[in-house]
Parts: sequence; C-alpha cells; structure tokens
Amino acid sequence: MTGCEIIKCPDYKNKRCGNLLDYVNKDTGEDMCPRNDNAIPKIDYKSAQGFIDGMKEGSMKIDFESFLMEKHAEGYVGTDDMMPDAFNDWVQDLNTDDFIRYGNLYAKKILLNLSQ
Repeated sequence: MTGCEIIKCPDYKNKRCGNLLDYVNKDTGEDMCPRNDNAIPKIDYKSAQGFIDGMKEGSMKIDFESFLMEKHAEGYVGTDDMMPDAFNDWVQDLNTDDFIRYGNLYAKKILLNLSQ
C-alpha cells in the first residue's frame, strides 16, 4: 500500500497520482505529488539546477571569503596597500557569533541570486 492509498488522496486513481504537473522531487527532479514532503515546485528545482550547473561551469563564482572581503571593505578606513593585512587581522578578530551572522547574510545573498 502506498502513502497515497493510506491517506486516501483524491488524486490517486488507478494506482497512479493524477497531480504531477508542477511538482518534482527536491533531490532527483522526478515528477511528484505536491502532497509529498520531498516535493518542491518544478520552477524552484530548475532554478536550483541552473545555479548548480553555473557553479560547475565556473560561470558564477560565489565564495565566502570574497563576501567577507566586501563586508570588511564597507567599514574599512585606511590606505589601499594596507587593506589586505587589515582584512586578515579583521578576520582573525571575528568571533563565532560574527561568523554565524556573516554566514547568514552570505546565505541570503546566494538565495537572492537564485531567485533572480
């Protein structure tokens, strides 16, 4: 007995789901019933796959260190030739909470790039 039979899903007829149009398995991309916990909208899966493919091809370079360099530069006051050393000192002075905060900001930036 399948999960669809157990919950008596109205879309499950003749041992097949009749509602596979716009949802896929988040891991495999196979068509899936939207009532399944692993189902995501097909458009979200395609966006994520485009991002992953872009990362593999090297067309999109997103790394945490570059993000941190941007954040450091926003508040940096000094000469350009001292900036790399100042960045290294700044990173070494970050505590765990700072890394978590910057990690969350970095994740939001990546998600914004995915949604565009």
